[in-house]
Amino acid sequence: MGDAYIAVALFREDVMATPVNPEIVSLRAHVKAATEEFDLAVVCHEVWKPTAYDKALHQRMGVSCATNAFRVIVTALRREVLLGITRLWDKSRGSVRMEDIARTLRKRGIVVVGSFEAQGLP
Repeated sequence: MGDAYIAVALFREDVMATPVNPEIVSLRAHVKAATEEFDLAVVCHEVWKPTAYDKALHQRMGVSCATNAFRVIVTALRREVLLGITRLWDKSRGSVRMEDIARTLRKRGIVVVGSFEAQGLP
């Protein structure tokens, strides 16, 4: 009962304006950056997937400049997916550093509040 808990409102804007522990501010920034990076990787993957596996599309593509441009875009999309996933787990300063997020969340006294409600999850 005597333990103090720090509530981390990761996604609720009304709570995020409240001044809190610098560690929590850093955690929020890392989680926001991780979410943005992950969302971009998912979007790029969803666009890339049909271009990689649609055999009928591959057969319709010829040898024109448009086909070459198409292949460059497909390659760029796949590259962005791989780089996005890599950036999530990068350990260098200034990167998202998922391990730091996990380490912070494991600390005693850190309680996550509002993450599911804000995303419409039960």
